[in-house]
Amino acid sequence: MAVQAKAGKEDGLAAIETAAERRNALPPDIKLGWLSLWIGDSAGRTWLDVVAEVRESSFDVLAFKGPKIQLPDFRPFVAGLEAFTAGSVDEVTLASQGGSLRIALSRSEPGWMRLRTWLRWGHIEHNFSFRLWQEALDEAVTGARATLQRLESGNRGWRPRLLDLLERSGPAAPVPIPVPLPDTSDRIEDWDSGIETGDVTFRYEIDGYGWYGVDVRVGDQSGAFGGGYLTDAMGDMVRGALAMLAGARRFELMCHAEPGLTRVTFEQVQLRVIGGSRTSARAVYGCRVLVQEVDHFNGADGTVDFDAVCHSPRALAEAVYRMAAVHFAGGTQPTHPAALAALEGALAAVREMEAAEAQAKGAP
Repeated sequence: MAVQAKAGKEDGLAAIETAAERRNALPPDIKLGWLSLWIGDSAGRTWLDVVAEVRESSFDVLAFKGPKIQLPDFRPFVAGLEAFTAGSVDEVTLASQGGSLRIALSRSEPGWMRLRTWLRWGHIEHNFSFRLWQEALDEAVTGARATLQRLESGNRGWRPRLLDLLERSGPAAPVPIPVPLPDTSDRIEDWDSGIETGDVTFRYEIDGYGWYGVDVRVGDQSGAFGGGYLTDAMGDMVRGALAMLAGARRFELMCHAEPGLTRVTFEQVQLRVIGGSRTSARAVYGCRVLVQEVDHFNGADGTVDFDAVCHSPRALAEAVYRMAAVHFAGGTQPTHPAALAALEGALAAVREMEAAEAQAKGAP
């Protein structure tokens, strides 16, 4: 009976996912003087949700629900809190992605320690500032470590495995690669001698609550686009990379900026032809990345913000994978993991296929 009761209690605790549920059933995860924090895992979804409560003795000053943070943001806060408590740093902050919660610990020159808390909902903003003492910091570090361990050990779903291999296999910085002009006898189509290709990189950043921005770079050219979560831009980019790796000629995705539309296009571009005759010739394809504004009233094409060619569809696929995988590595899920898992499997298959072909040709 005792074993059954213990198992039932553990099952009940496992069912507690949101920060609000934790506040109703459990003591604070982190207590910093008058400030108490409950951190909810929400079954391994994209965001960690937070309940913040400011209390003096038995009097509730404010209970605030809803701020969102991510595990990759919470890790450095725990490390910073430990360093602040040990006296090796004088400032540490934790902020939600949307700006509704900001916590800042600071130490003045005489050694006074203070905590400032900003809580905002729409146009309503609450600011609190109070002193901290060493015992409160020690208690907060204990709670923060336990909370991080709980979040790290939770089942947060599929995580990418190919990222480390890709990072070791090529240069991180894009280096322009000139494309040699083919012999006249090898031409199949008119040659654009102005094309230069280089390594391609993407960087996807969450810009506030419900917005994103993407930086793209090919060789020495750079550009940017972004929008809101009306569409799944990261998922669309991953699916587009998978399509191009599989031989698609073209893939388009739309980014909605409320208002404003941006079309991002991936497209095969023939760079050169290898071989001495039309029957034995093999075309080598690069991959064009085109970012163009679209008139959201009539759908007409607008300004071209970025237009460059990287050296292969595979290079594009690996760059998109690198961009997306880091957002899954910490257990977060900004898009459905099936698309990234499919791209990871396709990239692994291409590598195995090329290794088998090289071995068949007697390459070392």
